[in-house]
Amino acid sequence: MGGIRFEGGGSGLTAEVKADADGNPVCVALTQTPANIGGVRMFSENDPGIITGAVTLRSPETSNDYRLRTGIDTLLMSETFNAAAQNSGNWAHILTTMTVVNNQSGALLNGTNITTLSTGAMLKSYARYPVYGAGTLYGEVTALHTAVPVTNTVIEIGFFDVAAATTAALLDGVFFRINDGVMTGVACNNASETATAAFAALPSFNVMHKYLVAVGERTVEFWIDDVLMATLAIPSANGQPLASGSTPIAARVYNKASAPSTATGVRVSDITVSLADFHSSKPWSAQMAGMGLMGIQGASGMTQGSTANMANSAAPATATLSNTAAGYTTLGGQFQFAAPAGAETDFALFAYQVPAATAAITGRQLYITGVSIDTFNTVVAVATTATVLQWSLGIGSTAVSLATAEGAATKAPRRIALGIQALQVAAPVGGVAAPVVANFEPLVVNPGEFVHIILKVPIGTATATEIFRGTVRVESYWQ
Repeated sequence: MGGIRFEGGGSGLTAEVKADADGNPVCVALTQTPANIGGVRMFSENDPGIITGAVTLRSPETSNDYRLRTGIDTLLMSETFNAAAQNSGNWAHILTTMTVVNNQSGALLNGTNITTLSTGAMLKSYARYPVYGAGTLYGEVTALHTAVPVTNTVIEIGFFDVAAATTAALLDGVFFRINDGVMTGVACNNASETATAAFAALPSFNVMHKYLVAVGERTVEFWIDDVLMATLAIPSANGQPLASGSTPIAARVYNKASAPSTATGVRVSDITVSLADFHSSKPWSAQMAGMGLMGIQGASGMTQGSTANMANSAAPATATLSNTAAGYTTLGGQFQFAAPAGAETDFALFAYQVPAATAAITGRQLYITGVSIDTFNTVVAVATTATVLQWSLGIGSTAVSLATAEGAATKAPRRIALGIQALQVAAPVGGVAAPVVANFEPLVVNPGEFVHIILKVPIGTATATEIFRGTVRVESYWQ
């Protein structure tokens, strides 16, 4: 194809501008000579400006030592609301007449579709999330509203805090708000609000959308489905968006003092919170613990509360020692048993089953990093012979029985020694054995598999009135 030929004045050098045979535009061959290379400013496009009308470009940073600055995010919360019941370890339900219905589809606020005036429902994290100077706090909520919001209905999604009353004014936060069918982005500092202009349209109802608030120290952004909807500068009189410096992440719906004509609910499917740009150096176990995934409590979909046998102000039940059945089905905790005769029998003193995955339970592995055991003598002094307690840990069995065999679809417990305790003859009531403390690289137990605290008593005399008590602590976290 033809082209245009340029010739420099007096230099005799020429350049051609033309399209190739396929009609592609001109290509420029850059110089290989360093002295002739010009400076190029590098920017990245964060948003094409589909909604705001202006392209959002940001430049990377380079240190004095020529290193390009990169951000390493820290995960603060990740929750999928697929359980049949509330995860009371992580989330509070603040209710005024309305309800929250939990199932595999999410947590549905106003699950009974009421239009009663001055009623509401809120899902709020117990954890609070701070804003740090040069970093960005991200709150991402995947949710839908079940009907087109109408006059006298309010929906709020994002970071915010509120007094106990479900319909009360917010205290602090950065969040999306739909009020009387109009949506805005709001920054609230000590109950003083600054809002964006109204969005051109509401997100479609009965469709899951990803609502993201990005909270910086001087500016906040509102994104829906990865499209920037609005940016809001923090008022010059405020040091940062939040007077309190931190807030929970939450969602709520409420009816105002006049009843709406149509009921609206909010179904929350997923919530993720992360801190960008700071390498916090938190180990993964600490990040899991920060999300409420400590092994001492059940995660979403599991039995809520403590995983250990630690009833308030109560002695443990006396365990029946067995090789094939659990003395206790908890992840450690208090124990007591009558002194058995010495033998080589392995007893499943504790046998805890990691909950299997279902549509209502996210399958999680249990990472175990340590076990400690304390034992003391009660009722009568040790008589006749000393008592020796040999402890071990078993993981991975597909059945409660310690005799479970390895097979094509079964696993025998993998065992690791923990330590030995001894209570000598004449050890008095209240005599305490030396503690067993074992720490190791994480041992991993898969969903549906068992964690066994195994006891063997190679030396001892069966004495019904001699009761050994103690505690087992299992250091662990869910993933």
